[in-house]
Amino acid sequence: MTETPGPRLVVSSAKDRAEQPPAPLDVPPGSVRMGVSTRVREVSAQEAEDFGISTDRFCTEIERGYLDADGC
Repeated sequence: MTETPGPRLVVSSAKDRAEQPPAPLDVPPGSVRMGVSTRVREVSAQEAEDFGISTDRFCTEIERGYLDADGC
């Protein structure tokens, strides 16, 4: 599987799912945030240590993009 460059999000709890990163400064007003691609991968040893979980788990990576709300 080929990796797609872009932001990564590791979801480990309901609290993490509720938090959203701020929009980049170059996103024009009126844009909406959309998940544009996802993939599932194994948790790395560092992530397992950071989040206190097993490396036998999987995580979903979500790449986000911004679209013009008027163009939808």
